[in-house]
Amino acid sequence: MELTPEIKDLIVMATNLRGGVKCQITKEISCGYIIRPELWFNRTNESILRALHNIGVEARGSYSKPDEISLLLEAIDGLEDLSPTAYGIEMVRATNGEIIQPTTHDEVVATISRLEQLLGVRC
Repeated sequence: MELTPEIKDLIVMATNLRGGVKCQITKEISCGYIIRPELWFNRTNESILRALHNIGVEARGSYSKPDEISLLLEAIDGLEDLSPTAYGIEMVRATNGEIIQPTTHDEVVATISRLEQLLGVRC
């Protein structure tokens, strides 16, 4: 079976895609934390750019909007294990659309509690 150029591009994209739940202290948001699922590329190349174009996603370094994450996850469905952060990709799949960026301390606590439920971990 010969792989089409589109499939080869998807394989390259899956190999270079990273994922995880970003938890970062910040002064930009009133609650003091960024908490969200995120996908990113450490580097891009022509194959990745073509694959992104083919699935209708704008080329950027990182993705946190649920609709873009859904498109990326759908495109690499079955290829997650090619990513060096396969567990992170699965964390993104489990939390995408399930948590929202908190804006208050109470929402931070609720979001962390929700992450514990979704991921089966203690934060």
